[in-house]
Amino acid sequence: MARKWPPFDLHWKASEISPDIQKSGLAGDVPASRSVKRKLALNYEGMIWNVILFFVLFAAHIVLYPRALDPNSLAGFGDTMQAIALLFAALQFTRVARKAGKEEIHFLNFITLGLWIWVMSHGLLTYSELLLEKSAIGTVTDWVWITGYAVILHALMQRTNQYIGDVKSRVHGSILIVILIIVLLSLWQPIRDPHRSYAIKLMQLTFPFLDLWLFFLAMLLAWKSGARKWFLVGFGSFVIGVTDIVLAYHYTMSSPVYRYTDIPIFAGYSMWWLLGASLVSEKSYAGIGSRRL
Repeated sequence: MARKWPPFDLHWKASEISPDIQKSGLAGDVPASRSVKRKLALNYEGMIWNVILFFVLFAAHIVLYPRALDPNSLAGFGDTMQAIALLFAALQFTRVARKAGKEEIHFLNFITLGLWIWVMSHGLLTYSELLLEKSAIGTVTDWVWITGYAVILHALMQRTNQYIGDVKSRVHGSILIVILIIVLLSLWQPIRDPHRSYAIKLMQLTFPFLDLWLFFLAMLLAWKSGARKWFLVGFGSFVIGVTDIVLAYHYTMSSPVYRYTDIPIFAGYSMWWLLGASLVSEKSYAGIGSRRL
């Protein structure tokens, strides 16, 4: 028996077809054309290759870091892998945003913009770590990162507001209070360190706060909208948030722990990459609608 590829039913109801195709008079069940089937098969196959590539790169981290006599010797590798994850995430969301409908375009454009700002931020971080050989914490790089967070958080808040309605103020307020308590309790010792500047303390509080905020919003969006794939970003943001808390205790580049955090940070960024690839695989380039984001 010939293998079915891709392994899903390429058949839609008229209600699932984009408005432009509906105007052409299509009604009832509409079988996909051969060209549409081929393009969707390529998209599905592309998603599989993205997942395989992620696991290969992640496995490389697991193999290399424990065997390195000096974890700092892997600074170039770690920064490059994180750059790849962020770049792939930004590219995948750019592809999705280009094909977005009117209801999705604002949301996806802001997510895409935020990811490209993160790509630029990571470039500045890499320049600081590899060429200047110093941590980027407490520099202008932090504010570029924060700008990217602000753009993405804006998009997620606007999207979740569509599902929580009149209780949005209470929901967002409760989330912020919970996050603030978690961050303060987790970082009480570092923020009391008299040897750290106020700028460094501020950033060490800010990034875990923003990561956990992203975590709660992504989980809320996945729960309320039914788009379970957003759990990926929720998981990734949680991993990065916990890692940022750990980094507050080991923030100097001479600390071996500082370099080992490359592994969870790469995994966290990659969740955006895999989410983008998943969204691309659900989009049809022939105008056929996808599941709700």
